[in-house]
Amino acid sequence: MSVTGVLEPTGPNRSLAGGARADPLHARTPAEFTRSMRRCLIRIGGLSYQELEYRSGGTVNARAFREALESDHLPRYVMLLAFVTACVGENETECQRWIAAWRALRHETDDQFFAG
Repeated sequence: MSVTGVLEPTGPNRSLAGGARADPLHARTPAEFTRSMRRCLIRIGGLSYQELEYRSGGTVNARAFREALESDHLPRYVMLLAFVTACVGENETECQRWIAAWRALRHETDDQFFAG
């Protein structure tokens, strides 16, 4: 198990399964957003990091997926796009939900950074 106690070396912990569908628009913090990413991953079958790399066309490697999904930080935009590509494919509505949620959190965290 990882340092965060949430993910296993080959993919997310199955204990996050269950409950409502992962909705990134409900995330209020970067940690909640990455938790939504992990839940999404479990809902689609719990792909390994290597499978994410393959399904994203190699845009992001398995190690980078692991680091991002085990983090409580907002992922970089490229990581988000690779994740969405790997998990939801060409579902434009779902892609836009993830992007909108990421942008809202990015804007909020940027505001907090510059206000502090």
